[in-house]
Amino acid sequence: MIFKILVLLISTAILVGCREKEQPEPQPEPLLEIRGADMSFLPEVRQSGLVIRNNANLPEDMLATLQ
Repeated sequence: MIFKILVLLISTAILVGCREKEQPEPQPEPLLEIRGADMSFLPEVRQSGLVIRNNANLPEDMLATLQ
């Protein structure tokens, strides 16, 4: 009798413990507010081939992105 109760308790604990936990909805990241930038490296950045993308994920010149 004690064995049956023990098996029932363990089974219940496993079933309750394995239940999927609710995941909160991811919060959107706040927009980055840029108040100033050091543009002295702009020629080097352009020569390196770095691609800067805008919010629409389209390639855009760094100066246009900062404006």
